[in-house]
Amino acid sequence: MKNPALFLLLSAALFAGCRLGHAPKNDGGKVATGARSFNADYQPGIKAAQLNIDGAACVFVLSDTTGKLFHAELGDSTRHFSLSQSTEDSVHIVNFKMEQEYSNEKHTDSLGVTMSLNPNPVWDITLVTAASATDFDFSAFKIRNLKVNCTAGAFKAKLKPTVPDTYLDITSSVAGVEISIPKDAACEVETESTLGDTELNGFEKKEEGHYQTPGFASAKNKIHVKTKVSLASFEIKRF
Repeated sequence: MKNPALFLLLSAALFAGCRLGHAPKNDGGKVATGARSFNADYQPGIKAAQLNIDGAACVFVLSDTTGKLFHAELGDSTRHFSLSQSTEDSVHIVNFKMEQEYSNEKHTDSLGVTMSLNPNPVWDITLVTAASATDFDFSAFKIRNLKVNCTAGAFKAKLKPTVPDTYLDITSSVAGVEISIPKDAACEVETESTLGDTELNGFEKKEEGHYQTPGFASAKNKIHVKTKVSLASFEIKRF
């Protein structure tokens, strides 16, 4: 990060332990709550799946595959999550959310949450976090849409263009965002930044706020990134 002052601000926001104002709604059809292990079963007919994650004061990690559709382990059970499932237009939906009474509490430590996904479906993922650190490695998964709303924390994701179009929509405030993609991946970025720090090495500027990797137009699989950051850093790394 090029801006030392911004780095210090992001670090303070993540580790100071703030009161959390976001309160997710309780879903009907809960299959688990107040537990340390959560599972959604996989059926071969599931071709598309949607995962909605909502939590605060957590360290979220996702990298492993699973024979289940979704699996999560909590580091402790002092803050409760719920898991619910539904199906809409042939898309299997999994909601994994912190319970309202726990999302509003003040915590001085972070809850570790380790998650894994089934690699077979095409995934749409929505993540809403506050005062949390997130590290997602999507290399083994087919990600179609990734929507992130991150406040006072850090978000890292690694992904490959495994479907024709992968869309990322990232909103962050007082947060650090880092996306890693392969060196040969075709990627375009539309960014809007307020008092932010943006690093896009290897991208060509097409117009103000719009950047593309060389050869983007002719690529078979593409990654489309839209960001809106405020008092935040945004960086795309290429591996």
